[in-house]
Amino acid sequence: MWLFRHEVAVINALYARGEGRLSYQEINKFSNILASKWCENHIPFIVSDENDGEHDITFMNVRYIRAIDEVLLCTPLTEEIVNKVNSIYDEKMQKLIVEAREEYLKKENNTRKKSK
Repeated sequence: MWLFRHEVAVINALYARGEGRLSYQEINKFSNILASKWCENHIPFIVSDENDGEHDITFMNVRYIRAIDEVLLCTPLTEEIVNKVNSIYDEKMQKLIVEAREEYLKKENNTRKKSK
């Protein structure tokens, strides 16, 4: 059984968007896509947020702050850093994380186009 870490979802969602801030709604969208991919591939997991209630989070040298309605990134993200964060999971799960980022970004771009 794997642990679906909230920190991994936050970091990957921020990296996918390429922005230093992201609403909780957007993080939830990414988390739902990733959870669906893991379920479809029969990967057993439980959801955990060990830092619930904390506002200043550091996970594997990536720091972000939980504000009232968004997360603010304090550490610049690179592909190398995100890959290191994702390395807590096996290769199949890492591949699905990348696919989830791509799907999230594609959906986000489609939403932005429709709103214009």
